[in-house]
Formats: sequence, C-alpha cells, structure tokens
Amino acid sequence: MGNHKQFGIFAAMTTPFREDGTIDVDKLVAHARACIAAGCTGISTFGTTGEGPSIGAAERRMLLDALRSGGIDGTQIVPGIAASAIDDAVAHARVAAEFGCRALLVTPPIFYKDVGVAEVTDWFAAVVERTPADGPGYILYNIPQVTGVKVARETVAALKTRFPGRIVGVKDSSGDWVNALGMLQSFPDLAILIGDERVLDKGVRLGAAGAISGVANFRVDLLNDVMAGKPASPALGPLVEAIVAHPATPAVKALVGHLSGDIAWRRVRPPLRALSDAEARHLGRRYDELFAKVDA
Repeated sequence: MGNHKQFGIFAAMTTPFREDGTIDVDKLVAHARACIAAGCTGISTFGTTGEGPSIGAAERRMLLDALRSGGIDGTQIVPGIAASAIDDAVAHARVAAEFGCRALLVTPPIFYKDVGVAEVTDWFAAVVERTPADGPGYILYNIPQVTGVKVARETVAALKTRFPGRIVGVKDSSGDWVNALGMLQSFPDLAILIGDERVLDKGVRLGAAGAISGVANFRVDLLNDVMAGKPASPALGPLVEAIVAHPATPAVKALVGHLSGDIAWRRVRPPLRALSDAEARHLGRRYDELFAKVDA
C-alpha cells in the first residue's frame, strides 16, 4: 500500500440500480470517474454505502472488469467484503487480487453475534492465510452497529503479528471516538481510516491516514480540505447529521440523486428501503441550506 499516510480520501461509492434491480454498470463507471476527477484518491466498491452484501460474486467480477475498461486502475479501488463463510470471503479476495486492487476492506463475519475476540481473530486469520501473500493487504473494518461484531485492538495486534505486512489498516466506523483514538495510538504504522466524517479533523491531527467516506460521493472537497490541515467546513458536521437522521445508505443515494438531477440514484436493493419523495426532498433542501453560503 505504500506510505499509509498517503491513503487519502476514497469514496464509499454508491451502487446505481435500474428499475428491474440490475446494476446500471455505465452509470457506476461514470460515477467512479467523476469521484476521482473531483479529487478522490480512489473508490471503495461493495462497502456499506455500496450495498456490498447485496451484490453477488458474478456481479463483482463484472463491475471490476467494467471499472478497469473505464480507465479506473486497480490501485484506485478498495473492494469491500462482508461475508460469514470463509470460502466466500476468500473468493472475493482472490477476484480483487486478479484486478490488482489496492487493498481489501473486510468486516468480521456478519451473522454470528455471540463470538469473542479470539473467534473473530481466528476467522480473519483463516481468510488471510488462504489468500495470496502478494495480493491486496487487509483493512479491517470495524462497524459493529451494522455487523454486531467488533474488531478489537487485540484482534488487530494478533493479526499484525501473525501476518507481517498483510494487515495494512483499520477503518473505524463505530462512531466511538475513544475507540478510534485507541486505534491511532496503538497502531501508528497502520492506515487508520476514520469512518465518521464528523471526527475526521481530530483523527487527522493525530495521524489518521484518511477516510473511506459516503460524503465523498459528492463533497470530497470538504474532506480533502481536512486532510490538508484546514479547518473543517462548518457545514460538514450538520451534513452528516442530516444523513444519519435517515438510514445512511439510502440518504447518501438520495443526495447523489439530488445533486445530479437523476432520482434513479435513489433506488436500493431489498432489504433496504429508498427514501420517500418527501424525505428525499427534505434532505435535498437541508443540503441546499447548508451550502448556500459555503458555495457562494
């Protein structure tokens, strides 16, 4: 991965769907190119915002191939993996390795909730040891409010020791600043990525390497300013508050639709529910209010 301090801002990219539920591949590639043109270091596909657990193996390969054909280099892509079966996680990791992806963003197993630190560590170890040593490194993804399972510092430390050089980062999306701070203090040699944009500025001051961010789908400029050491925009925190007042993935998609003028972006796959017209309009108005002065 190179110098972890140079990770930067990756868009936690949304996935556009057609009316029949299939992925709009051309729109996805165009959005990826637009994110990078706007200043994203790269994109993260198949993550939480990208509805990754709802995207199958054949679709993943097709999309990575389309992104490559569209001029997106593998080093600009961090695919997400959220699985329970070790075989599934390994299969996804091997596909990412074929495309030369920069790293893998991997959650703990997403079904079993009553497992401890040792068991989570064993699961990650089983995945890592079955994937190519020269393949993409692993960014461990801590988002316990979604997975029900925490990535503990003990897990990170144990995997780092067992697989030197294979564990390259941690994305902390727990919303728990104390936990993020502990990761920053414990693992200065890893790329610690902040999932909650509201505390990115605090993280950057303490050595955070960047973020994989839903906001970067449409306002990477705000996050790049923070990475450059500038004060966070006064609109950034309220923007995130407005997003998380709804289920976050449909809300991000609604804002992409609002700003592009294409409400088809609001479509999600079951079991998610798209924002209603009224909810989407309200969120769009809130965005416009927040940025009327900022963008003037």
